[in-house]
Amino acid sequence: MSTTARWAGRASARPRCILNEQRTVRALGEAKVAETLTLTHVHRLEVARTRIGPRANHATLLLFGDTFDAAVQAAAARRDDLELIDHTRLYEGS
Repeated sequence: MSTTARWAGRASARPRCILNEQRTVRALGEAKVAETLTLTHVHRLEVARTRIGPRANHATLLLFGDTFDAAVQAAAARRDDLELIDHTRLYEGS
């Protein structure tokens, strides 16, 4: 297969991203400031992962923010594919 890339997000004059058909998606994330992250945010990432297809089947979902509600924290404790990154973790490490 050639290494030709296809454009995603053609609605704008410039592409939002370039997807190479041969690459694996390792992570998908969302960052919010001054907003509590909920399971709705997790669901959006799950939908995106599904829409990308098999290349993203094992992608880790990353949520970056100040505040995570209890349901998201519980889900992250149970799941290996969901990581919560607050400012301390982002700037100081694990």
